[in-house]
Amino acid sequence: MWGSFLCASFITVLHCFTAIGGLVIIGLSAWLLADGFQLNVFTENDWILWIVLAVGIVILLLGCVAACKSSSTNVSCNIILAFVQAIFGLAIGAFGALIIITFVYSDQVSETAAPDLDDGISGYIKFLSDYSLGLYGSCCVPDDLPSGYDTQCGDVTSSSFDTVCYWNEDNRDFGEHNLTSSTCDSIQELDFCVLSSDWKEFQDYLASWLHDYGFPTGIAFTVYGGLLLFAFIGSCVLAVRHARAQSGDDGDGDDDGTPNALVNDGGQTINLNIDASS
Repeated sequence: MWGSFLCASFITVLHCFTAIGGLVIIGLSAWLLADGFQLNVFTENDWILWIVLAVGIVILLLGCVAACKSSSTNVSCNIILAFVQAIFGLAIGAFGALIIITFVYSDQVSETAAPDLDDGISGYIKFLSDYSLGLYGSCCVPDDLPSGYDTQCGDVTSSSFDTVCYWNEDNRDFGEHNLTSSTCDSIQELDFCVLSSDWKEFQDYLASWLHDYGFPTGIAFTVYGGLLLFAFIGSCVLAVRHARAQSGDDGDGDDDGTPNALVNDGGQTINLNIDASS
C-alpha cells in the first residue's frame, strides 16, 4: 500500500515538472513569435514556431492530465499516458541531441579547411559546411560570390584553410535558396555579414552563436526528453502495480485480504481458494 502511494507521489512530481517544461516551451515560442513579428522576421517561416507552440501546449496538457491520473487505478489510462510520454520524450531528446551534434560539428567546420572535412554522422559535417556556404553567398555576398563558390571540394587539388568549395550542390543550394529575405535580415541583425571578411570567418561567428545559445538549448531539450522518458517508466510501473492489484496480487505474496494459500499435507500440495465474501 505504502509502496504504491510513494510511487504514485513521485510520479506525480515528475508529471508536474513535465507540465512546467510545457509552460517554458509555450513562453519561449510565444516570445520568439512576438519578437519575430516586431522585427518583421519569421513572417514566412513562422509555422515552425507555431508547431513548437502547439507542442508546448500538448506537453502542458499531458503533464496536467498525467499528474491528476497518477493515483488512478485505470491501467489503460496509465498505458496510454506512458505511450504518449515515450513518443514526446524520444522526439524532444533526439531534437536536443541534434542541436548538440550541430554545435560540436560547427566547431569542426569552422576550424578545418573545407576539402579536409570528415563526413561525420551521415555526412552531417559536410552538410553544415555546404549549407553555411549557401547561407553566406545568399545573405552576405549575393552580388559578389567568393571564388570557388561553384567548385566541388573533390576537384580541389591543392587547398588552404580558407579554400572555398562545396561537397554537395544540393546542400549548398538548400542554404542558398531555401531562405527568405526576412531570414537574411535576421542574420544581418546579428552582424554576421558585417563582421565577416570571408566565408570561414562567417562560420566562426555561426559556431560562436551556437556555443552561446544552441548548446545550452540542446542540453535543456535533451534533459527534458530524458525527464519525459523517466516519467514514461514511472507510468509503466504504476500500470503494472495496478494491474497486479486488480488481479489479486499486490506483489507482496498477499491477495489483498483474500485467503489463498498453498498447504502441504503429507507431501501433497493443496491449493486453497477461499472466497472472502462467503
